[in-house]
Amino acid sequence: MTKEDRDRAQARLDKATRAAQDARSGKADRDAATKAVLDNMAKLKALRLAREAAAPPAPVAVKKARAKGVYDQDYATITPFHKLARDNGLPMLLVHHTNKGAAEDPVMRISGTMGLSGAADTTLVLERAAGSLTGELHIRGRDVAERSVALQFDPDTGCVTLLGPAEDFRKSEARLDIIKVLKANIEPMTPVEIAAAIGKNRSSIRWLLGQMHRKDEISRLGNGKYYLVGGGYQ
Repeated sequence: MTKEDRDRAQARLDKATRAAQDARSGKADRDAATKAVLDNMAKLKALRLAREAAAPPAPVAVKKARAKGVYDQDYATITPFHKLARDNGLPMLLVHHTNKGAAEDPVMRISGTMGLSGAADTTLVLERAAGSLTGELHIRGRDVAERSVALQFDPDTGCVTLLGPAEDFRKSEARLDIIKVLKANIEPMTPVEIAAAIGKNRSSIRWLLGQMHRKDEISRLGNGKYYLVGGGYQ
């Protein structure tokens, strides 16, 4: 970490501290902070480590007491900000990155150990495919209901729209995928063929095909194959 990086990270930390103090001091509403956003947390963590490395030599007993595992180090990175937010009633958002894994639990995708999510009151994990304007925000925390919502970004306005529950959005996306596949294929297709073509779970696609058939969105032959309504098959 360069001196320039340390200075920038320190400036962010000082700004958050001043914002908390302003909120506590009873300034006018227009001047008082309503939230603090620190971006990104990796540099703040590096600042803490740099401070520890630059500290004066300590006795062996103190060094042993300070020795921490990676989990404890990550927890210690969040703790000062958690205390700052709690003491001052100031919402604070720490921006971090996800790892390259594909864990089913969104919290496990946060880069680092569980010490980061363990110290925070709430975690928000944004999941989005590269180049896509839509994504899912997974919300987990002590004082909030666990849920996942679908979001859509508008590049023209810079605004993000809440589309509703992520599960409902995934179903609507799968519906569109099914229609595209059936439109691209001349012959009717089985649920297994459709699931393989769009890369989805067979059971969920079989269920969704039944729902679409009942709503007359698609048609089904006696042999269980599906085709688009008006395809002319018997």
